[in-house]
Amino acid sequence: MSRQSVPRVPSDVSRLRRWRQKATLLLAAATGPRRIAKRLFPPPTLTSFDVGEHPGVRGHVALSVDDAFWSGASPGVPMVDEVRRLLARHGARATFFVMLDGCVDVDPAAVQALLEDGHELANHCVSDRPYHEASASEFGDALLATQRRIIELQGRAPPWFRAPHGRLSATMLRTLEEHDLRHVMMDGYAEDPFVPDARFVGRFLARHAQHGSILLIHMPERGYREWNFDALDILLTGLAAKGLRAVTVTELSQRATTSPTLSR
Repeated sequence: MSRQSVPRVPSDVSRLRRWRQKATLLLAAATGPRRIAKRLFPPPTLTSFDVGEHPGVRGHVALSVDDAFWSGASPGVPMVDEVRRLLARHGARATFFVMLDGCVDVDPAAVQALLEDGHELANHCVSDRPYHEASASEFGDALLATQRRIIELQGRAPPWFRAPHGRLSATMLRTLEEHDLRHVMMDGYAEDPFVPDARFVGRFLARHAQHGSILLIHMPERGYREWNFDALDILLTGLAAKGLRAVTVTELSQRATTSPTLSR
C-alpha cells in the first residue's frame, strides 16, 4: 500500500474494509503464524526460537517496535516517553527498530531514558521504503548511516536489522553479512498500520504468541496510528495472562543459547 492509503485515525477505514482485513488475518492465522513466517522468511532470517530446540526461551517472547521513533507522517508526534512508561508499568523490554528519518525531532533525553530502562535499538534503515531494488552501494550507505546514528544514541552497534516492508534481496543479505548484522522478522504480526483497532491488534498478537516468539508492532504517534498505544497495553496484559514476558531480541537470543537452569 502507498503511504497515502495508510490510515492515520480509525475513521480513515470503513467498517467493511476493517472487517475484511480482520477476516483475512484470522483466516491466515488458522494455518499457524509461525509456520507462515518460516515459509515467508526462510533462514538465515530469524523469525522465532522453537522452545523444543531452545528451552531457555520458555516463558519469554521478544517485543519489537518498528518505525521508531517517528514515521515522519505529519501531524504525527513522537510518543517515546509514553511508550517507555507503558513498558515500565508492565515490566517489559523491547527492541526498537530505528529509521534514520525517525530520529528527527525526537528528544535525545527521552531515547536515553528508554535505553537506561533496558530497551535496545536496532537498524531499520533510513526511511520506511523497501530497499530490495537498491544497489549494493545505495543500500550499504543507508544501512551504515543508520548504524552510525544508532551508535551515537546507544554507544554500541546493534546486531539486528529489519528490512522495511519485509523485502530482503540477495544484495541486501550479502551486505548485512559483511557488517555482521542478522535479519530479523517475526512470527507475530497483526497488520497494525492497516487495522486501526487496538483491541483486535493487541488480542490477536497475544493469542498467537508462543514461547520464543518475536512480535512486531509499529510505534504509535499522537495523531497517527495512535491506536497502537492501547494495542500495546492490551498485548502486554495478554502476554502476562499467558505467563509470557516481553524482552529484547538480544535477550531472547541469549536465552536461546542458555540452559533453563542458568537462565533463571
